[in-house]
Amino acid sequence: MLSLIKCEFVKLKRRKIIYAVFLSAMLFPAGLSLLLKMPRFAGRYGSPAELYDELYISSVGFGIQFLLPVVLGILSSVLFFTERDNDTFKALRTVPVTSRQLVLAKIGVLMISSVLYAFVTHLTIAIFGSMFFTYNDCPGYALLTLCNGIFIAWVLCRWLF
Repeated sequence: MLSLIKCEFVKLKRRKIIYAVFLSAMLFPAGLSLLLKMPRFAGRYGSPAELYDELYISSVGFGIQFLLPVVLGILSSVLFFTERDNDTFKALRTVPVTSRQLVLAKIGVLMISSVLYAFVTHLTIAIFGSMFFTYNDCPGYALLTLCNGIFIAWVLCRWLF
């Protein structure tokens, strides 16, 4: 099963879509931190620690809750329609891999991509938060972000199947 997941990631790497996924994970917190750094927005908060909390809450609340399902939907359509578009599904039927194993590998890729997306978002928040604001990150923030990524991937996979 792990070799199937590895093959799916190699196929995604060739399509260059995986780079766009992780770039989208970095753009929202980066842009939001630059926006919060402006004096017009920074004056609303009492301390840089509050600014960091707002950066985290907004990035997780909007970046992961709204953007991650869209990104995973695009990624799942790329994953599931690659064989049909390239007409390689017939050749795949000759390999001793069942359709169930293939679908489970693609769902595994979606789950791993979701967790990686949440991790990259958390790292971007930590980097920009330490550059511009008081970095008061706790392990609870990292755990919350990763659990959020797992939950959204699970909901999407349950909705798709």
